[in-house]
Amino acid sequence: EHPLYCGRAGNMGDRPGNWAIQNADLILAVGTRISIRQVGYNWKTWARAAEVIMVDIDPAEMKKPTLHVEMPVWADAKDFLTKLDAAAAAPVSQAEDWRQTCRRWKREYPTVLPRQWEENGETANVYAFIRYLSSCLPENSLTAVSNGACCVVGNQAYVIQKGSRMANNSAVASMGYGLPAAIGTCLGGGRRTTICLEGDGSIMMNLQELQTILTNRLPVKIFLINNQGYHSIRLTQNNLFRDHGKVGIGPESGDLSFPDYAKLAAAFGYPYFCAHSNAGMKAAVDAALAVEGPVFCEIFTDTRQVWEPKSSTKRLPDGTLVSPPLEDLAPFLPREELERQMFIPLVPEE
Repeated sequence: EHPLYCGRAGNMGDRPGNWAIQNADLILAVGTRISIRQVGYNWKTWARAAEVIMVDIDPAEMKKPTLHVEMPVWADAKDFLTKLDAAAAAPVSQAEDWRQTCRRWKREYPTVLPRQWEENGETANVYAFIRYLSSCLPENSLTAVSNGACCVVGNQAYVIQKGSRMANNSAVASMGYGLPAAIGTCLGGGRRTTICLEGDGSIMMNLQELQTILTNRLPVKIFLINNQGYHSIRLTQNNLFRDHGKVGIGPESGDLSFPDYAKLAAAFGYPYFCAHSNAGMKAAVDAALAVEGPVFCEIFTDTRQVWEPKSSTKRLPDGTLVSPPLEDLAPFLPREELERQMFIPLVPEE
Protein backbone atom coordinates (compact mmCIF):
# COMPACT_ATOMS: atom_id res chain seq x y z
CA GLU A 1 0.00 0.00 0.00
CA HIS A 2 2.95 2.36 0.46
CA PRO A 3 3.22 4.63 -2.60
CA LEU A 4 6.90 3.74 -3.04
CA TYR A 5 6.35 -0.02 -2.85
CA CYS A 6 6.61 -1.52 -6.35
CA GLY A 7 6.09 -5.20 -5.58
CA ARG A 8 8.13 -8.35 -5.08
CA ALA A 9 10.66 -9.44 -7.67
CA GLY A 10 12.05 -12.86 -8.51
CA ASN A 11 10.90 -16.31 -9.60
CA MET A 12 7.99 -16.17 -7.19
CA GLY A 13 7.44 -12.45 -7.37
CA ASP A 14 4.78 -10.45 -9.16
CA ARG A 15 4.66 -8.62 -12.46
CA PRO A 16 5.02 -5.05 -11.06
CA GLY A 17 8.05 -5.95 -8.94
CA ASN A 18 9.81 -7.73 -11.77
CA TRP A 19 9.00 -5.04 -14.32
CA ALA A 20 10.48 -2.43 -11.97
CA ILE A 21 13.75 -4.39 -11.73
CA GLN A 22 13.92 -5.36 -15.40
CA ASN A 23 13.25 -1.80 -16.61
CA ALA A 24 15.60 -0.12 -14.13
CA ASP A 25 18.78 1.69 -15.14
CA LEU A 26 20.16 1.77 -11.58
CA ILE A 27 19.63 -0.70 -8.72
CA LEU A 28 20.81 -0.16 -5.14
CA ALA A 29 20.60 -3.51 -3.33
CA VAL A 30 20.75 -3.35 0.47
CA GLY A 31 19.75 -6.16 2.81
CA THR A 32 19.50 -8.75 0.06
CA ARG A 33 22.03 -11.27 -1.18
CA ILE A 34 20.23 -11.42 -4.56
CA SER A 35 19.87 -15.19 -4.63
CA ILE A 36 19.07 -17.35 -7.65
CA ARG A 37 15.38 -17.03 -6.72
CA GLN A 38 15.66 -13.28 -7.26
CA VAL A 39 17.56 -13.26 -10.54
CA GLY A 40 15.82 -16.25 -12.12
CA TYR A 41 17.26 -19.26 -13.90
CA ASN A 42 18.00 -17.18 -17.00
CA TRP A 43 20.15 -14.88 -14.88
CA LYS A 44 22.05 -13.33 -17.78
CA THR A 45 18.85 -11.44 -18.64
CA TRP A 46 18.33 -10.13 -15.08
CA ALA A 47 18.42 -6.32 -14.78
CA ARG A 48 20.28 -6.29 -18.08
CA ALA A 49 19.92 -2.52 -18.57
CA ALA A 50 20.90 -1.58 -15.00
CA GLU A 51 24.04 -0.60 -13.16
CA VAL A 52 23.94 -2.55 -9.89
CA ILE A 53 25.28 -1.22 -6.59
CA MET A 54 25.23 -4.03 -4.03
CA VAL A 55 25.90 -3.61 -0.31
CA ASP A 56 26.77 -6.79 1.59
CA ILE A 57 28.82 -7.68 4.64
CA ASP A 58 29.99 -10.87 2.90
CA PRO A 59 32.17 -10.08 -0.14
CA ALA A 60 31.65 -13.58 -1.55
CA GLU A 61 27.96 -12.84 -2.08
CA MET A 62 28.83 -10.06 -4.51
CA LYS A 63 31.05 -12.37 -6.59
CA LYS A 64 28.46 -15.01 -7.41
CA PRO A 65 28.51 -16.00 -11.11
CA THR A 66 24.76 -15.43 -11.31
CA LEU A 67 25.16 -11.68 -10.69
CA HIS A 68 26.55 -8.61 -12.34
CA VAL A 69 27.56 -6.04 -9.73
CA GLU A 70 29.12 -2.90 -11.16
CA MET A 71 29.78 -1.33 -7.75
CA PRO A 72 30.22 -3.78 -4.85
CA VAL A 73 30.18 -2.14 -1.41
CA TRP A 74 31.58 -4.30 1.37
CA ALA A 75 29.80 -2.94 4.42
CA ASP A 76 27.22 -3.51 7.11
CA ALA A 77 23.80 -2.38 5.88
CA LYS A 78 23.13 -0.18 8.91
CA ASP A 79 26.49 1.58 8.62
CA PHE A 80 25.97 2.14 4.91
CA LEU A 81 22.46 3.56 5.26
CA THR A 82 23.51 5.81 8.14
CA LYS A 83 26.33 7.32 6.07
CA LEU A 84 24.18 7.52 2.96
CA ASP A 85 21.51 9.44 4.87
CA ALA A 86 24.11 11.85 6.25
CA ALA A 87 25.62 12.42 2.80
CA ALA A 88 22.34 12.89 0.92
CA ALA A 89 22.10 16.64 1.41
CA ALA A 90 21.16 17.51 -2.16
CA PRO A 91 17.52 17.32 -3.27
CA VAL A 92 16.56 13.90 -4.60
CA SER A 93 14.89 13.65 -8.00
CA GLN A 94 11.19 12.93 -7.59
CA ALA A 95 10.95 10.86 -10.80
CA GLU A 96 7.18 11.13 -10.62
CA ASP A 97 6.64 9.58 -14.05
CA TRP A 98 8.43 6.42 -12.88
CA ARG A 99 6.40 6.29 -9.67
CA GLN A 100 3.19 6.65 -11.64
CA THR A 101 4.24 3.81 -13.91
CA CYS A 102 4.91 1.54 -10.92
CA ARG A 103 1.57 2.45 -9.36
CA ARG A 104 -0.19 1.72 -12.67
CA TRP A 105 1.41 -1.71 -12.83
CA LYS A 106 0.24 -2.46 -9.28
CA ARG A 107 -3.27 -1.30 -10.14
CA GLU A 108 -3.59 -3.12 -13.47
CA TYR A 109 -1.73 -6.32 -12.57
CA PRO A 110 -2.59 -7.18 -8.94
CA THR A 111 -1.29 -10.40 -7.40
CA VAL A 112 -4.60 -11.44 -5.84
CA LEU A 113 -7.28 -11.26 -8.51
CA PRO A 114 -11.02 -10.56 -8.05
CA ARG A 115 -11.94 -13.99 -9.47
CA GLN A 116 -9.89 -15.67 -6.74
CA TRP A 117 -12.38 -14.42 -4.16
CA GLU A 118 -15.29 -16.00 -6.03
CA GLU A 119 -16.75 -19.29 -4.81
CA ASN A 120 -16.36 -22.46 -6.90
CA GLY A 121 -18.57 -24.59 -4.68
CA GLU A 122 -15.84 -27.09 -3.81
CA THR A 123 -12.68 -25.51 -2.40
CA ALA A 124 -11.13 -22.33 -1.06
CA ASN A 125 -8.72 -20.35 -3.21
CA VAL A 126 -5.17 -20.43 -1.89
CA TYR A 127 -4.45 -16.83 -2.96
CA ALA A 128 -7.58 -15.58 -1.20
CA PHE A 129 -6.66 -17.63 1.88
CA ILE A 130 -3.09 -16.30 2.14
CA ARG A 131 -4.23 -12.71 1.63
CA TYR A 132 -7.08 -13.00 4.16
CA LEU A 133 -5.02 -14.74 6.85
CA SER A 134 -2.13 -12.29 6.62
CA SER A 135 -4.49 -9.30 6.60
CA CYS A 136 -5.98 -10.51 9.89
CA LEU A 137 -2.65 -10.57 11.72
CA PRO A 138 -1.48 -7.72 13.94
CA GLU A 139 1.73 -5.75 13.61
CA ASN A 140 4.89 -7.49 14.85
CA SER A 141 3.45 -10.91 13.99
CA LEU A 142 5.59 -14.00 13.37
CA THR A 143 5.14 -16.45 10.49
CA ALA A 144 7.07 -19.50 9.27
CA VAL A 145 6.22 -21.06 5.93
CA SER A 146 7.02 -24.42 4.43
CA ASN A 147 7.35 -25.07 0.70
CA GLY A 148 5.09 -25.53 -2.31
CA ALA A 149 1.95 -23.41 -2.08
CA CYS A 150 2.96 -22.06 1.33
CA CYS A 151 6.18 -20.61 -0.03
CA VAL A 152 5.13 -19.60 -3.55
CA VAL A 153 1.79 -18.01 -2.71
CA GLY A 154 3.11 -16.87 0.65
CA ASN A 155 5.86 -14.90 -1.06
CA GLN A 156 3.39 -13.41 -3.51
CA ALA A 157 0.22 -12.67 -1.56
CA TYR A 158 1.23 -12.40 2.10
CA VAL A 159 0.71 -8.96 3.62
CA ILE A 160 3.75 -8.19 5.77
CA GLN A 161 2.51 -5.96 8.58
CA LYS A 162 4.74 -3.37 10.26
CA GLY A 163 7.38 -5.06 12.37
CA SER A 164 6.36 -8.54 11.24
CA ARG A 165 8.79 -11.33 10.39
CA MET A 166 8.44 -14.25 7.98
CA ALA A 167 10.81 -17.23 7.91
CA ASN A 168 11.09 -19.32 4.75
CA ASN A 169 13.70 -21.36 2.90
CA SER A 170 12.58 -20.93 -0.68
CA ALA A 171 16.05 -21.28 -2.19
CA VAL A 172 16.54 -24.63 -0.41
CA ALA A 173 12.92 -25.84 -0.52
CA SER A 174 13.27 -28.81 1.82
CA MET A 175 9.90 -30.30 2.65
CA GLY A 176 9.01 -30.43 6.33
CA TYR A 177 10.57 -27.06 7.08
CA GLY A 178 7.42 -25.38 8.37
CA LEU A 179 6.93 -27.00 11.78
CA PRO A 180 10.54 -26.82 13.06
CA ALA A 181 10.88 -23.32 11.61
CA ALA A 182 7.74 -22.24 13.45
CA ILE A 183 9.09 -23.68 16.70
CA GLY A 184 12.37 -21.81 16.29
CA THR A 185 10.62 -18.63 15.23
CA CYS A 186 8.31 -18.80 18.25
CA LEU A 187 11.14 -19.38 20.72
CA GLY A 188 13.34 -16.75 19.10
CA GLY A 189 10.45 -14.31 19.22
CA GLY A 190 9.91 -14.63 22.95
CA ARG A 191 7.23 -17.34 22.70
CA ARG A 192 4.86 -15.01 20.87
CA THR A 193 2.01 -16.40 18.81
CA THR A 194 3.45 -17.78 15.58
CA ILE A 195 1.67 -18.71 12.36
CA CYS A 196 2.87 -21.88 10.65
CA LEU A 197 1.91 -22.40 7.00
CA GLU A 198 2.32 -26.05 6.05
CA GLY A 199 1.26 -28.31 3.18
CA ASP A 200 -0.38 -31.71 3.28
CA GLY A 201 2.69 -33.27 1.65
CA SER A 202 5.39 -31.35 3.47
CA ILE A 203 4.07 -31.78 7.01
CA MET A 204 4.49 -35.56 6.77
CA MET A 205 8.28 -35.13 6.96
CA ASN A 206 8.20 -33.81 10.53
CA LEU A 207 5.00 -34.95 12.22
CA GLN A 208 6.85 -35.48 15.50
CA GLU A 209 7.09 -31.70 15.90
CA LEU A 210 3.33 -31.55 16.46
CA GLN A 211 4.02 -33.07 19.87
CA THR A 212 7.04 -30.81 20.44
CA ILE A 213 4.73 -27.80 20.16
CA LEU A 214 2.31 -29.23 22.72
CA THR A 215 5.00 -30.46 25.12
CA ASN A 216 6.57 -27.01 25.24
CA ARG A 217 3.21 -25.21 25.29
CA LEU A 218 4.12 -23.06 22.30
CA PRO A 219 1.44 -20.76 20.84
CA VAL A 220 1.90 -22.04 17.27
CA LYS A 221 -1.14 -21.93 15.00
CA ILE A 222 -0.83 -24.42 12.15
CA PHE A 223 -2.62 -23.65 8.90
CA LEU A 224 -2.44 -26.64 6.58
CA ILE A 225 -2.99 -26.09 2.85
CA ASN A 226 -4.47 -29.34 1.52
CA ASN A 227 -4.09 -29.50 -2.27
CA GLN A 228 -4.15 -33.28 -2.43
CA GLY A 229 -0.47 -33.99 -2.77
CA TYR A 230 2.75 -32.51 -4.10
CA HIS A 231 1.29 -29.62 -6.03
CA SER A 232 4.51 -28.09 -7.33
CA ILE A 233 5.44 -31.45 -8.88
CA ARG A 234 1.90 -31.74 -10.24
CA LEU A 235 2.18 -28.34 -11.92
CA THR A 236 5.56 -29.18 -13.45
CA GLN A 237 4.25 -32.46 -14.87
CA ASN A 238 1.11 -30.78 -16.21
CA ASN A 239 3.17 -28.02 -17.82
CA LEU A 240 5.78 -30.23 -19.47
CA PHE A 241 4.11 -33.60 -20.00
CA ARG A 242 0.37 -32.84 -20.19
CA ASP A 243 -1.43 -36.19 -19.82
CA HIS A 244 1.50 -38.39 -20.86
CA GLY A 245 2.24 -39.41 -17.30
CA LYS A 246 1.54 -38.52 -13.70
CA VAL A 247 3.91 -39.94 -11.09
CA GLY A 248 4.24 -39.32 -7.37
CA ILE A 249 1.89 -36.36 -7.02
CA GLY A 250 -1.25 -37.54 -5.25
CA PRO A 251 -4.46 -39.56 -5.62
CA GLU A 252 -4.65 -39.00 -9.38
CA SER A 253 -1.27 -40.66 -9.91
CA GLY A 254 -2.42 -43.72 -7.98
CA ASP A 255 0.83 -44.08 -6.06
CA LEU A 256 0.60 -41.55 -3.24
CA SER A 257 -1.90 -40.78 -0.49
CA PHE A 258 -2.07 -38.86 2.77
CA PRO A 259 -3.84 -39.35 6.11
CA ASP A 260 -7.04 -37.78 7.35
CA TYR A 261 -5.64 -34.70 9.05
CA ALA A 262 -8.74 -34.16 11.17
CA LYS A 263 -8.04 -37.54 12.80
CA LEU A 264 -4.34 -36.72 13.07
CA ALA A 265 -5.05 -33.41 14.81
CA ALA A 266 -7.43 -35.17 17.20
CA ALA A 267 -4.82 -37.85 17.95
CA PHE A 268 -2.36 -35.18 19.06
CA GLY A 269 -5.04 -33.17 20.87
CA TYR A 270 -5.23 -30.04 18.71
CA PRO A 271 -8.39 -27.95 18.36
CA TYR A 272 -9.32 -28.47 14.68
CA PHE A 273 -11.02 -26.29 12.08
CA CYS A 274 -11.37 -26.75 8.32
CA ALA A 275 -12.82 -25.06 5.24
CA HIS A 276 -13.86 -26.09 1.72
CA SER A 277 -14.87 -22.63 0.44
CA ASN A 278 -13.76 -19.01 0.61
CA ALA A 279 -16.60 -18.15 2.97
CA GLY A 280 -15.77 -21.14 5.13
CA MET A 281 -12.09 -20.21 4.96
CA LYS A 282 -12.75 -16.80 6.49
CA ALA A 283 -14.80 -18.35 9.29
CA ALA A 284 -12.15 -21.02 9.95
CA VAL A 285 -9.32 -18.47 10.03
CA ASP A 286 -11.26 -16.23 12.41
CA ALA A 287 -12.04 -19.17 14.70
CA ALA A 288 -8.45 -20.45 14.69
CA LEU A 289 -6.99 -17.05 15.49
CA ALA A 290 -9.46 -16.63 18.35
CA VAL A 291 -8.29 -19.82 20.09
CA GLU A 292 -5.69 -19.37 22.81
CA GLY A 293 -2.62 -21.51 22.18
CA PRO A 294 -1.92 -24.16 19.52
CA VAL A 295 -4.52 -24.93 16.86
CA PHE A 296 -4.75 -26.94 13.62
CA CYS A 297 -6.68 -25.39 10.73
CA GLU A 298 -6.98 -27.24 7.39
CA ILE A 299 -7.82 -25.32 4.20
CA PHE A 300 -8.80 -27.45 1.20
CA THR A 301 -7.71 -25.82 -2.07
CA ASP A 302 -8.15 -26.52 -5.79
CA THR A 303 -5.76 -29.01 -7.41
CA ARG A 304 -6.18 -27.06 -10.68
CA GLN A 305 -4.80 -23.84 -9.19
CA VAL A 306 -1.62 -22.65 -10.91
CA TRP A 307 0.91 -20.26 -9.45
CA GLU A 308 0.11 -16.95 -11.06
CA PRO A 309 2.24 -15.14 -11.89
CA LYS A 310 5.43 -17.19 -11.69
CA SER A 311 8.59 -17.78 -13.68
CA SER A 312 7.93 -20.90 -15.70
CA THR A 313 9.38 -22.91 -18.55
CA LYS A 314 7.92 -21.82 -21.87
CA ARG A 315 7.29 -24.20 -24.74
CA LEU A 316 7.91 -22.52 -28.12
CA PRO A 317 5.88 -23.44 -31.23
CA ASP A 318 8.65 -25.80 -32.38
CA GLY A 319 8.59 -27.65 -29.05
CA THR A 320 11.76 -26.09 -27.66
CA LEU A 321 11.72 -25.45 -23.90
CA VAL A 322 13.16 -22.12 -22.74
CA SER A 323 13.44 -20.25 -19.44
CA PRO A 324 12.14 -16.73 -20.13
CA PRO A 325 13.50 -13.60 -18.41
CA LEU A 326 11.71 -12.37 -15.31
CA GLU A 327 9.62 -9.77 -17.12
CA ASP A 328 7.89 -12.66 -18.91
CA LEU A 329 5.97 -14.55 -16.22
CA ALA A 330 3.35 -17.26 -16.62
CA PRO A 331 0.48 -17.14 -17.41
CA PHE A 332 2.28 -15.57 -20.37
CA LEU A 333 0.95 -12.26 -21.65
CA PRO A 334 0.58 -11.60 -25.38
CA ARG A 335 3.92 -10.47 -26.74
CA GLU A 336 2.48 -7.09 -27.73
CA GLU A 337 1.11 -6.45 -24.24
CA LEU A 338 4.43 -7.37 -22.64
CA GLU A 339 6.31 -5.10 -25.02
CA ARG A 340 4.12 -2.15 -23.98
CA GLN A 341 5.29 -2.54 -20.38
CA MET A 342 8.99 -2.52 -21.22
CA PHE A 343 11.30 0.46 -21.64
CA ILE A 344 14.03 -1.83 -22.97
CA PRO A 345 13.96 -4.32 -25.87
CA LEU A 346 12.52 -7.76 -25.22
CA VAL A 347 14.80 -10.78 -25.30
CA PRO A 348 14.23 -12.60 -28.62
CA GLU A 349 12.52 -15.97 -28.28
CA GLU A 350 14.91 -18.53 -29.73
